[in-house]
Order: sequence, then C-alpha cells, then structure tokens
Amino acid sequence: LSKVPVLHGANRDEGAEFIHLSKTADQTQLLQFTMNVSHFGGYLPEEYLKNITLEYLKTAAHPDIPHVSHDFWAGERLFGDVGFLCATSLVSPLMTENGQDVYEYFFLHAFSGGHQPFVNHAEEVRF
Repeated sequence: LSKVPVLHGANRDEGAEFIHLSKTADQTQLLQFTMNVSHFGGYLPEEYLKNITLEYLKTAAHPDIPHVSHDFWAGERLFGDVGFLCATSLVSPLMTENGQDVYEYFFLHAFSGGHQPFVNHAEEVRF
C-alpha cells in the first residue's frame, strides 16, 4: 500500500439518500425497516435492534420540516451512522496504525442553496 495521506469522513444525513423508509414513517414502520435491513439484522439480536432504534427516537436531533416524521429522522440517522460513520471511525485507527496520515471529518453544513436541510452523501464535495 502507498503511504499517502487519507482524507475521509461522513456526513450528518448520509443515510437520507439510501434509506428505503417513507419520510412520513411511523414508529411501527421504522422498527420494521430496522429489523429488515440486512446489515443491522445480521449482526444484532432483534431485541438489541429494537432498543437501539428506540434510543435514536429519544435522542436524535433534527430539523423541523413539514411532512418529515421524527421516526424518519431517527431511521435516517441510525442508517447513516451504521452504514457510514461507524465504518469511518473503525477504519481511521487501522490506517493510522499502518503508518498513514489520516484526516477524518464529520460534515454538518447544509448547503444554503439547497432545497432541503439534509447533509447528504457527497454534499461536502462542493466545498
């Protein structure tokens, strides 16, 4: 492997672009979605998934947007954390241990020219 500096990270709403959950989802739909997503369900017992999902419902902060439910936001943040943020957080130390300079970021800025306050996948590229 080449020992070049690496810049990688995740965006706050990375999961929004990939989640297959209605923006008006309710808690039942969110729990059903969580149980059916293969990279959740394959690793954790169902009771753990339910508890984790309920914790996101209690703690996830999000913009107040008409026709976007709190349950959607919790699912979107959970999906983004598992699919993107956890991977970034796990890989960075391994790369550092192998002698690479790693610069990690967590991007929070919603583009002011955008029509939604999501910080989607690849949103940081324009900056």
